[in-house]
Amino acid sequence: MVAGMNKYFQVARCFRDEDLRADRQPEFTQIDLEMSFIDEENVITLLEGMMKRIWKDVKEINLKIPFPRITYDEAMKKYGSEKPDLRYGLEFNTQKEEIYFLTEINKDIVDYLKSQNKVKFTPSGEKLRIYINKPKENYDYSPYLDLGVARTKIASILGLNKGEDKFLWVTEFPMFEYSETDKRYVAAHHPFTQPIDINEKIENMKSRAYDLVLNGFELGGGSIRIHNEEMQKKILKLLKISDEDAKDNFGFLLNAFSKGVPPHGGLAIGLDRLVMLIANTPSIREIIAFPKNKNAEGLMEGSPTPIPKEKLTELGLKEGK
Repeated sequence: MVAGMNKYFQVARCFRDEDLRADRQPEFTQIDLEMSFIDEENVITLLEGMMKRIWKDVKEINLKIPFPRITYDEAMKKYGSEKPDLRYGLEFNTQKEEIYFLTEINKDIVDYLKSQNKVKFTPSGEKLRIYINKPKENYDYSPYLDLGVARTKIASILGLNKGEDKFLWVTEFPMFEYSETDKRYVAAHHPFTQPIDINEKIENMKSRAYDLVLNGFELGGGSIRIHNEEMQKKILKLLKISDEDAKDNFGFLLNAFSKGVPPHGGLAIGLDRLVMLIANTPSIREIIAFPKNKNAEGLMEGSPTPIPKEKLTELGLKEGK
């Protein structure tokens, strides 16, 4: 977009050095798109049309669009998750200093809750009341997350996580999150996401980021990007990145912004995860040829293998710890 390309659509092979889960592999395929002179509505409308066409052609299901939308704050306070599964209820309520939800009384649920030390429970008539203490700060979502884990587990025990596919847009994600390791705020998405209000306090600042969620899985995500030099410099300063480091790492981008760059944004969908959800399989490994195991090893091809030191020297690389 900075180079003057109006829009693109690509199917790209990607590698991401992240922890492995049932819905994640280090190598994956991404449906990636970016467009100039657009806003959130353009991206959302395009993706909803894509999903409607896929579900019609592949599953012979006529999806209803537009999909529901909720903000990140609403998702956390109602479901304890940034990717809530809407195939079932179990929504949170607040009473005085507690957050809670009600479910049926079930031995398996009670046994599960007894094994948890963060979530409490008590009978409430013919229901079971699952609760946790309300956080002191409005932006502290850790108690909601703990209750959200219980919500997901209980839905699984009761077999509620089945049925009609439920899409959802989650919007207005936090711009920053505090890192206990670094003792500073870091970008929650990436430092090129545009904030809704650049003058908001760092702990409260929201971004123009959005995720498409399906049945409790993040199907894809994206944002409207920063295209203004001064705004980008301010975000880098909030991240404690010095002017010198900003110039060394992002000088080419800041220079381009100073010349004029169109407003732009986009989104990427995980193709493998999309196929996993369409096929209704429990793991992404089920639909990938030669998937990696939990140690990120390819058993068929025997990878990865050690690299000879002379090859590292030849490439100007050194062994990591």
